[in-house]
This record gives sequence, C-alpha cells and structure tokens, in this order.
Amino acid sequence: RADRVRSLKREVTLFRLLKESVGHHPNIVGIQEVFFDAPPFYIVMDYAEATDLRAWCEAQGGVEKVPLPTRLEIVAQVADALQAAHEAGVIHRDVKPSNILVSQPSTPLSQLTAMLTDFGIGQVVSQEALAGLTKMGFTETMLSPGSSSQAGTHLYMAPELLGGQPASARSDIYSLGVVLYQLLIGDFRKPLTTDWSKRISDPILRQDLEKCFAGHPEERFSSARELANGLRSMEERRKARAAREKAARNRRILRQTAVAALIVGGIVILAIYAFKHHSDEMKGTTDAQAQIRYDRGKAHLLTNTRFAGLTNAISEFQEAIRRDTNYARAYAALASAYRQLDGQHEPGKGWDAKADEAVKKAFSLDPGLADAFVVRGALLFSPAKGWDAEGDVRNQREALKLDPKVKGAHFQLAFVFHHLGFLDEAVAELDKELSLYHSDPGPLWLKGGTLILKTNYDEASQLLNSVPTEAFPSPVSAAWERGICLFYQRSNHAALAHFESVLKEFPGVSLLISAQAIIYAASGETNTALEKINIAKSSENPFIHFHHSSYHIASAYALMHDYDQAMYWLKRSADEGFPCYEYFEKDPNLDNLRTNEPFKAFMIELKKKWESYQKKFGIRTPSRVSRLLPLLPSAAVGLVIAGLGWWLFIRRRVSVSSTKPKTPA
Repeated sequence: RADRVRSLKREVTLFRLLKESVGHHPNIVGIQEVFFDAPPFYIVMDYAEATDLRAWCEAQGGVEKVPLPTRLEIVAQVADALQAAHEAGVIHRDVKPSNILVSQPSTPLSQLTAMLTDFGIGQVVSQEALAGLTKMGFTETMLSPGSSSQAGTHLYMAPELLGGQPASARSDIYSLGVVLYQLLIGDFRKPLTTDWSKRISDPILRQDLEKCFAGHPEERFSSARELANGLRSMEERRKARAAREKAARNRRILRQTAVAALIVGGIVILAIYAFKHHSDEMKGTTDAQAQIRYDRGKAHLLTNTRFAGLTNAISEFQEAIRRDTNYARAYAALASAYRQLDGQHEPGKGWDAKADEAVKKAFSLDPGLADAFVVRGALLFSPAKGWDAEGDVRNQREALKLDPKVKGAHFQLAFVFHHLGFLDEAVAELDKELSLYHSDPGPLWLKGGTLILKTNYDEASQLLNSVPTEAFPSPVSAAWERGICLFYQRSNHAALAHFESVLKEFPGVSLLISAQAIIYAASGETNTALEKINIAKSSENPFIHFHHSSYHIASAYALMHDYDQAMYWLKRSADEGFPCYEYFEKDPNLDNLRTNEPFKAFMIELKKKWESYQKKFGIRTPSRVSRLLPLLPSAAVGLVIAGLGWWLFIRRRVSVSSTKPKTPA
C-alpha cells in the first residue's frame, strides 16, 4: 500500500540513524535491507526468536510466575535500548508490551534478552541527530508531515503528551514506568490510576515508579540509564535502606535513652537537693511539706517544659506557698514557670503579669535572693518590657555575685548576647551553665541556635539532633531550629518536608510559616513565598517572639530582590528585640542587600548600637596583638626556615667562588 510507505520510510530513517550512531545494539531490533522501489514495499529486519512481552509472560504461566529479578531485568534491558536511542537523538514514543520482544534463554545458564522494536512513530528530536551526530539536542521537534504529537497508545502515554506537549526522553521513561508497574502487579490490562501506589508494597520500587510517573517531566529520572542502574542495584539499595532504617532506629533509641536519662537525672538532682535541704537546714522554709512541694515543682520544670509540665509545676509551687506564705524561693520559681508559659505556650494570656507579681513578692520576702534576680532579669528582656537588655544583664550579674552557682543566670546572659549579636560571648556563657549543671541539656538548644547564627551549620545540626526534643522550650522551637539548619545546609526539600510535618500538629505558627517563605524564595518560587509571607503576617503573635518571624520575612523579600519590604521587616526585627549585628553581617540570605544604600546606612547605625552595648557590658574586642598571637608559632617556623635557606645560599656562593681559578692580573 503506497499510503503506508511514508511510515516505513520514517522508520527506516530512524533505524539508520540508530545504526550509524549506536551500531548493533543487543536490545534494539535492527534492519538488514529495504525495498521501496516498487510494490510490494517491505523491509527485512533482524530475526529474533522471541515473542512479545505479554505472550512471553503467558507462556511462563502468567506474570506472577516470572521471578521478580527477571521482570526487573527485562525493564532494565528496555531502558538500555531507550538510552541508546535517546543518545542518538531518537524518541520511541510508543513503548508498550507489544513492542517489547523477549527471547527465551537457549540454555539454563544463558540469559534472556529483551528487545525494543517498532520505531514507526518515533521522531528525531534535533537537527544534530538528523545529521548523524550523537548529541542530545532536544531543542527542536521534527515531526514528519501528517504525524501527530499524540500518536501512540493512550494507556502508556505521559500526561504532557495527552495535553498536546511535544515528546521527550522523559515521556518514554513514563511509558516504560507503566510497563514496569504492570509487570509488578501482574496485569497488563490495568491502567495507571491515582491510587496505584497501594498495590506496590516494596518502598524502593514504589520510589522508582514515583520518579517515572512524576507530573512534571523534569522530576522524573534524568535518563533511562538511571532507571536501569536503579533496577539492577535493587539488592544493594535494599541493604542500604535497611542500614539507614537501623541507624534511624538507633537514633530513636538514643533519643529515648537521653529522655530517660534526663528524667532520671532530674530525679537524682531532686534527691540530692532534698537531702541537702533536709540534712542541714531547710533554706527558705521550715515546713517540710512545703519543701517537698517546691522540690517536686523544680523537678517538673527540669524534666518537662511542655504545657502540662509547666502547669503541674505551678500547682506544686502554689501548694508550697499555701503551706508557707513566706517562702521566697517558691515565689521566684512560680514566676519562672509563669514566664515560660507566656513565652512558649500562651502569649498574651496574662501570665507575664502573674510572673511580675510573683517575683515582686519574692523580693519583698528576701531582697538578696539570687533566684529572684535571675527571673526578674529574664522578665525584662521581653516585648512587655521593651527588650530591656541592660536591665536583664545587670540582674543576671547581680545574681551571680550573690550565688556564683545560681541556676539560669549564665543561660539568660547567653540569651541576651545571642539576640544582640555577641555570639562568641553567648557560647561562652552557655558553656559555663553546662559546666555547672551537667545533667541538664536545656542550654544546648540555645547553643545550637547560636552556632547557626555563627554559620557553623554542620556543628549546629549535630548538636541540635543530639538534644532530646523535651529539652527544648517547646516542640515548635525544636522544629524551627532543626528545620532552618537544614535549609542553611542546602537541604531545601528536607527542610520543607520537616516544616510541613510539624505544621500539621501546630498549624498557623508564623515562625514556621515564615521560615517556609525563605526556602521558597531561595528556590525561586516567588508566588508561594509571597503566599507564605501573607499567612505569617496574618497570624502575627508574640509566640517565641515575632522578631524571628520578622527576620524571616525580611530574608525572603531580600532573596526576591524586594529591597523596600526587606528593609522594613529587617528594621522591625531589630527594633523588636533582635538587633543581631554579627548575624546580619554574615547571613547569606541578606547578600542581595549588601550594595543597597539604605541597608548600608542601617548596618552603620546597628554597629554603633552594638558597640555601645559592648562598652556597657564590658565586652572586650580582641586587640590586633591578640589576633596575631595564634599566628606567632607559624611565623617563627617560617622565619627559621627562611634563615636556614639564606644561610645555605650564602655558603654555596662562598664555596663556588673559592673554587674558581683566579684570573692572572
């Protein structure tokens, strides 16, 4: 039939292109001769003692009778054929079981062979390929007259082809993925449905199929070779997955052990504390039951900062005060619990006012109580008190004068230094707190956050992942620090997945949503970033202090080159308790602002305030001499080597000149 010659000619053209580019390929049925001069028109193809995939499986007793490794190898060999075709610039466009031939092994030791045939609707995808070059052009689709971009079998067609888009190497990968899926479930009649994954129990194969079926072609396997390699390394991948799962289990056990150790440590501290108070004299009260209730409340604060733990602690402190109305320590501890409720769980519910009232009562009963100074200072560095950093530092230092081992003073100093941008000083204060209270891992979460600001991301990640979630002020703060650290380590997908998971439990938290905005902005997804910013703005509240959300919003705008909005939110963050000068200088999220004149002026003013705090707090800037001290050993070694080299050079000059024959006068 003359009207079919055109299709034959196209097929032969493609085969010739494959033959010139690839040569003989064991998984592609080749062409021997062509007869197009006069009817009957025909081509002579390689003889393959084989049957198509569906018939071959039926001959084995059904797909389910074919061993899984054999099914995977068939698909891998077809992927090899596709890879060769794609490298030659040819797309098959009709990968399906009837176009896959399988030859039965001639001996038990030989392997079966799968071959791809029928390139009748294939297409050349680049001018270079048409010219015989083995170059992947993918810049121009060349269809023969009358052919259709939707040619092919609908059951196996990629969604972009059904939508009228041009074919690509990844649309062939989609089609082969459907064949793989049908081989796995044992049914060649089964179309791909939205719930296909329910029928694939193997998580690794499910992952491979997800990469074949991705709606966006760029999210599929980058090449057919990648799919083939994955299928052939299934055992190694299963072992690696098992090793990862075992490591994850071990980490969970380690975290659970750490939590148990935290609780046991709290009990031990409580026992030592109680023994100390009852063996000598009860400090602050003469009522034994009041002392016991106080100790129970402290144990709750130490081992559980969740809402229930704090409310239980408050009940114990209130009972201690009921038994002894002059118990100053109980009032100070009660103020501390109220403050944590206000800052981490229920902002704006009046807990800060209750904390103020309780700490004032503690001072009225004992003006020299170090614990009361710690709590009063912490209350000053808050939105309600206008972020009084100087007052907080003054109170903490007074507390340390009264009792060098008072719990929380070094931590609170670190908290203030962290926000103001004295990052090395913050780490030093946290190390002091940890040296005084080894069994309390609480300060580690702030140390991890400070290391993030210092751009020590890997060290911060290791530290934050080693700290039990229960040791953080709240689960939200734990999720925030761990997620933002993942982002700085350039694990954007992992960070987004992490935040999405946490937001299911804690929806509407501006801190987490604004962190998502940064990630989307950095990934170039502007519309999604703006959507997240608007949600974060609308859910504004002082939870874990909104200045962190403001900074995230500023960072997202900076990444999107919206400098006016970036500056507005950056200034707001600094004005509302987070003028972290060192961080602003280092954070790569603000790099787009570095040449912005308003930003330069802002940083100059911020540095002046930073230097002012530096003088007030007595923080010394390392002198030039002290900065050079670490370099002295290396410099000394360099001078010795240089001197030795010069000495040897002079000796050689003298030796050479003394051996030269003297010229007669």
